[in-house]
This record gives sequence, structure tokens and C-alpha cells, in this order.
Amino acid sequence: MRISPSAREPGTLARSTALLVAGATFMELLDGTALTTAAPRVAAALGESSAAIAVPISACLVTVAAFIPLGGWAVDRYGGRRVFAVAVVVFTLASALCAAAPSPAALVGGL
Repeated sequence: MRISPSAREPGTLARSTALLVAGATFMELLDGTALTTAAPRVAAALGESSAAIAVPISACLVTVAAFIPLGGWAVDRYGGRRVFAVAVVVFTLASALCAAAPSPAALVGGL
């Protein structure tokens, strides 16, 4: 008799999956911490005041919060592997675009 994956006992999550989730969570927290810590230097690099960087930081944090429930819905609809792969690609591309942004407004809206 085969046991379906959904019939496994709680806590039988594969170690590699648990490490992947833990790593992704760590990277999310590290990203927010690095962004907040680097705000004065980012402002200086863009020739703006530190206060001008508050809006892009807030936009980033609100966007992350908004995508958490959307991510749950997407996992239910498309599967965890596919959504995770797309999320990594989107995060990488967004990070590259942020690195190329010439102003705080471009950081927020891609202007």
C-alpha cells in the first residue's frame, strides 16, 4: 500500500525543503536589514537626503507584506516549486533594476 504525500505524518518535511525555506526566510530578513542599514549611503549615492530614502524603503516593506498572501495563493494554484523559482527570478531582476535606479522616485515606481 502506497502512502500519498498528503497522508504523511506531520513533521516529515524533507530536510532539504526545510533548509530551503529557512534560507529564503533568512535572505528576506537580511534584505530588509541591509536596506535599512544602507539607507544613508544609498541617499548619499543618489545625492538625496536620508529622509528622501524613507519612501522607497516603506514601499519595499509594504510590497513584501502585500506579496505574502499573494504568494500563498500562487503556491496553492501553481505549486511551490514553480512559484519559488519565479520569485527568485523576479527578486533578482528587481534588485538589478534597483541598483540601476538614478533617483528615489525610480526606486519606488521604476520611473
